[in-house]
Amino acid sequence: MSAHIGNLTFLKAIYLENNFFHGAITPEVGRLFRLQHFSLHTNSFQGEFPANLTHCLDIRVINMSENNFVGKIPSELGSLSNLLELDLTFNHFSGNIPPSLGNLSYLQKILLRRNSLEGSIPSELGQLSNLEYLQLSSNNLSGLVPTSLYNNSSMIYFVVTNNQLHGSLSPNLGLSLPKLQIFLFAVNNFSGPIPSSLANASGFVHFDITKNSFTGSVPMNLGNLGDLEKLNIGGNELGSNKTDDLSFLDPLTNCSNLMVLNFHRNLFGGVVPNSIGNMSTKLISISMQGNYTYGSIPQVFVNLISLEDLALNENMFTGSIPESIGRLSNLQQLSIYTNSISGQIPSSIGNLSLFIILEFEDNMLEGSIPVSLGYCKNSLKLDLSSNHLTGAIPDQVLALSSITLGLFLGDNRLTGPLSPQVGNLKNIGRLDLSNNKLSGEIPSTLGNCLVLEFLSLKGNFFEGTVPPSFKQLRGLQVLDLSRNNLSGQIPSFIGEL
Repeated sequence: MSAHIGNLTFLKAIYLENNFFHGAITPEVGRLFRLQHFSLHTNSFQGEFPANLTHCLDIRVINMSENNFVGKIPSELGSLSNLLELDLTFNHFSGNIPPSLGNLSYLQKILLRRNSLEGSIPSELGQLSNLEYLQLSSNNLSGLVPTSLYNNSSMIYFVVTNNQLHGSLSPNLGLSLPKLQIFLFAVNNFSGPIPSSLANASGFVHFDITKNSFTGSVPMNLGNLGDLEKLNIGGNELGSNKTDDLSFLDPLTNCSNLMVLNFHRNLFGGVVPNSIGNMSTKLISISMQGNYTYGSIPQVFVNLISLEDLALNENMFTGSIPESIGRLSNLQQLSIYTNSISGQIPSSIGNLSLFIILEFEDNMLEGSIPVSLGYCKNSLKLDLSSNHLTGAIPDQVLALSSITLGLFLGDNRLTGPLSPQVGNLKNIGRLDLSNNKLSGEIPSTLGNCLVLEFLSLKGNFFEGTVPPSFKQLRGLQVLDLSRNNLSGQIPSFIGEL
């Protein structure tokens, strides 16, 4: 930025966003007394905050987000009495948030996400009666959230995710913040109950308290939040492993805009109520893994026609996988691992053509691997390990060239030779067929899997020699062929991988 910019004394706005500008901000900007808008976001500017900018007393908007600024936020910003918006997101600012910001009575937005700020949130910010957006996430802030901020009736967007804050939420949260729409307090050290007053903020859209230490039951009146789209309460200590822990799901059927429902890794017990099938048809994600939920997987999931991600893993589910699961045509990820699911994998699973990740490991599934899985042409990961599956590995599964994250079929009872079709897995990173009853020679076509990093064929009945084509597996990090019937020499090229 040229120093000559200071000669443009009638300049009211500088917009340089979304470019490749770099270097420090010239102090000559302090001569632009009429400047109202100063926007540099998404560049490579560096150095400290241009202190002379605080001479521009008529400035309304300062947006220096997504640059490489360092140092402290100057307390002199408190003299910019006309400032409406301060956006320093995605920089490297350190030190404390200046309490002097509390003097800016017109300030509507404070956006300081993704910096290295520390210390506590100044209580003076609670004086900002016009403050609508407060974004402080991904810093190193600690201490309590000032009580005064919970009394700011203008607040719409209140975000402090990913800090080291603690304390409990105000019991009057929904009453004192009636305009609140976005409340994100995830990844901190908050505790105590979820206040039932939350339901009084009728415009609530997104509530996220994931990864804290909240306790107690989930309020039964959240169904009053007609605009609610995302409810994330996972990673806490909610519930008490009782049969009625999931009763809070019943009123949520009134939330016709609900898209994301995550209550994973808590202490919720009981059976999933059938009312979950009456929830919003806009639901795209349900995450309930890592609880104490038992009973069968509800058939009513089939009513949630927009569902893309369903995580039921690490619970105590029994029974079989519903055949109706194949009617969820938008499903992309299904995780039911580490339960006690039995029976066969339904052939209808092949109808899920958008499947990306299928995780069924660590259950009691039996029967053969459905040939219909070969229709899941978008699969990135297929994990059926640690079950009681029998029969041969279908060629159709080995032909899924889309698999990159891995094919895991270990610790089953699979038999027969490994088809040369395995060479179709050309983009696979991990292949685990260990601890089965596979026999015959190891197919030389495995050498076509050039990006393979992990290959385990241990604990089978493979015979013959190690294929010379393995020399092509230059990225291999783990190779386990132990406990087979292999013969011949260990190829010298293995020492060159």
